[in-house]
Amino acid sequence: MDKTIEKNILDLRYNKYLQYLNISAAAILSYCIAIIIAVFTNQLQMKEVFMFVIVSTFFSGTISFIIFNIKGKLKNIEKEIKSLT
Repeated sequence: MDKTIEKNILDLRYNKYLQYLNISAAAILSYCIAIIIAVFTNQLQMKEVFMFVIVSTFFSGTISFIIFNIKGKLKNIEKEIKSLT
């Protein structure tokens, strides 16, 4: 395959993963803002805290895993692009 075509394909993959990273960051930021609003408006009752902690841990863990996975893929793509030039 021509190096230019291969580089373009890698650029497209890089942009795709960069969009995933941006969406994940926006999701975690929106979740944090929602938590702050819920606390300040007293929407979160003390009897619901246990369930809230479980949901927050699952959500934060999933998003963190996605972010770290994407960062690794972005670094690999950067290395591949540099090796082509």
